[in-house]
Amino acid sequence: MACNDRQLTEAQRQAGYDQQRTGVVRAIRPFSGPQTLENLIDYVNRELCPAVRTTRDKTNEVFKQVADNAPSANPLAYYFATATAAADPTVGRMRLNQAVQNTATIVRVSQSNGRQQDVTPWLDVMSGGPTTPLGVLTMVDAINPSRFLRFDLNTMTDQGAYWDLGVTIVESSDTDPFVEGEPVVIGFIAGVSAAGSTIPVAALSPIARDTFVGNIGTVTAPPSAVPLANVDSTSIVYDGTAHEFQRAALTSEVTAAQNVNALVVTRSTNFQTAPWTGNHQFNAEVRLGTLHTEASAAGALNVTLTAGATRLLISSTADVTLGSISGAADGRMLILEHNRASGTGILTVAHSTSTNFVACPDAINLQLGHRGYCVLVCRGAVWHVVGIARPDAVEDTVTLTNITGAQGVIDITDVRCGGSVNISTVTADYSIAGFTAKVDGYWFWLFDRRTSGTTVGTVLQDSGATTTSVRNPNHADLVFPAAAVGVLYYYNGRYRFLPCPDVFAREANTFTAANTFSSTVTLGASVAFAATITPTALSADQNDYTPTWWSTANLVRLSTSGGVTRTLTGAAAGASGELKWLVNLGPNVVVLDAASTSSSAANRWLHVSGTTFSIAVNGVCGILYDGTSSRWRPIYPNIII
Repeated sequence: MACNDRQLTEAQRQAGYDQQRTGVVRAIRPFSGPQTLENLIDYVNRELCPAVRTTRDKTNEVFKQVADNAPSANPLAYYFATATAAADPTVGRMRLNQAVQNTATIVRVSQSNGRQQDVTPWLDVMSGGPTTPLGVLTMVDAINPSRFLRFDLNTMTDQGAYWDLGVTIVESSDTDPFVEGEPVVIGFIAGVSAAGSTIPVAALSPIARDTFVGNIGTVTAPPSAVPLANVDSTSIVYDGTAHEFQRAALTSEVTAAQNVNALVVTRSTNFQTAPWTGNHQFNAEVRLGTLHTEASAAGALNVTLTAGATRLLISSTADVTLGSISGAADGRMLILEHNRASGTGILTVAHSTSTNFVACPDAINLQLGHRGYCVLVCRGAVWHVVGIARPDAVEDTVTLTNITGAQGVIDITDVRCGGSVNISTVTADYSIAGFTAKVDGYWFWLFDRRTSGTTVGTVLQDSGATTTSVRNPNHADLVFPAAAVGVLYYYNGRYRFLPCPDVFAREANTFTAANTFSSTVTLGASVAFAATITPTALSADQNDYTPTWWSTANLVRLSTSGGVTRTLTGAAAGASGELKWLVNLGPNVVVLDAASTSSSAANRWLHVSGTTFSIAVNGVCGILYDGTSSRWRPIYPNIII
């Protein structure tokens, strides 16, 4: 027989539960009726199950509130998303950066968990740990904890609405243990990792001064704080007998007990004796000692070194000549530096083999420019130059004195680009065959510093080896008189000479630049026009004719091709009064057309014959440029047609 109230509706039951929530207590009625299986099942479903469900729901409501707010609980529960994009996983969700879940290196979690509670305080605590890595992070299936991913948590980055957690996989239950929408709980243990954690020194508990953490015993044991003995001394040594680190003033060699495990360098260590002989490697910087400075130096200078000095800095206000440097002793090393305090002073190291002086290479005085330096090493009470320490420390000037006769190739190895070769005194006429070979683009000044004098030098044309020779204008030797100046530049394996107005050629008296004479010039012999060019044959009529080297040529050898007459309607303008000679080599006539306007006005012809005139084969015609009329005027010889 069934219970009498078996037919209660669901609405009636729900009303009863609502009464319970408002404080109305409902008792479970005892079982009545025949004790049959049917009645028993009916009683359980009607009386016991609703009461158990109500109790469970009430318990869950309380538990969830505690879990969301209590500091000891773990609110990092999310719904898993299979998307891998580097973006906000959205509220209540988390994602990985790899489709294959156990290869992920970034875990992205929303700042709000699955119940839309802000978990920022938890994430801040996790990211503030002192260890490396921060700890171990485990992702577990909320329903089936046997499905998990475990990572070392390396970094945490707040991206605003979500966080990026940099991780390294430790282990996993499966390659891809989670599916879309699956509830996942994140667990975190701070300060541990699969391979061990590194704790910063600052995170350790303080220990007493003059102690260290270690084991100085003879057997394996846990580390402990060990005090240092003799704390009032200045140097630390290890006493192998007492197994102690000790502080002691080292004024001489340490004892055998103190030196049991290492070689100790003292102030008196001689590296030329055992056990120090051989090569030595220093794994940190080695600093030289005392700096000796000579300020505002000028003229002759002898230096008395400060005791222990390893660097000598000479600061000049004018040219300085360095003589002796006291303190020369075998093996002593000294770095010599030059710094211009003002002006353009040069430091000259005077060569000498006397005691305390400097023996320069090849017995030639060494010159150092601004910020140049070299290394000196003493041997036999004499300083020796072992090398220039900087390429730009070499001097940018070479001075030639008391020169006479053939000078051959001048050594300018130490002259920088833009430097100079100075000729100061000349005792007789001399010649220069060339200069030390350089690289393309290199150039230097050549000066004759004399203000007057009748002796002159000659820069020879193409003399000696190609790489050191000079290619002069017009392929002629050039005279270099007193007060002359010129520029030589290196190109295509030889020097090219760019003369200034005072430079002119010897022997044939060919002027190689514009020369202005303010009085009558008497020519006692013939005048030859040496600047000759032979342009490419005229294969068509030409306007504004400008062959290569036209502006400097004074003899132009024309020719034609194609078997027909060629016409020039004009040529590039020259300087007022400039004279050129046109020679027609043939095989056809060349016509100068003054009527044509095809050339620019300043480039046209102007002549008495009207419009055109022709230069016959093998004919010669002079043309003079009239700067006032801005025209070329032909000079009519009788061989013009």
